[in-house]
Amino acid sequence: MDEVKQKLKDTGLEIHPSGFYSKSLIACNFCRGTEDAGLDIAKALGGAIAGHEVPSPLKIGYAGCALGTSEPLLKDIGVVKMRDTFDIYVGGEGKSLKATLGSRL
Repeated sequence: MDEVKQKLKDTGLEIHPSGFYSKSLIACNFCRGTEDAGLDIAKALGGAIAGHEVPSPLKIGYAGCALGTSEPLLKDIGVVKMRDTFDIYVGGEGKSLKATLGSRL
């Protein structure tokens, strides 16, 4: 199993435990170039949050522009970069009969 995990990591994939652990940040990667969209920040944030034990499934989204193609407002925690500022949203829920947008902090 360790050999398989290493081969997956060598291809650039991330390996995280199953169950109630935070997973990688969900982000889009095509908005106006990596610098404008802040993808370097998204990658650093994703590395910092992944693999932590949580009491229930936790979805975290990041968007580098107002289009929000990674649906950050429908995640438990959403980060939206607008120019040089970041808005944080919490409480989104996209999987229900009554979807709920996150509230900006």
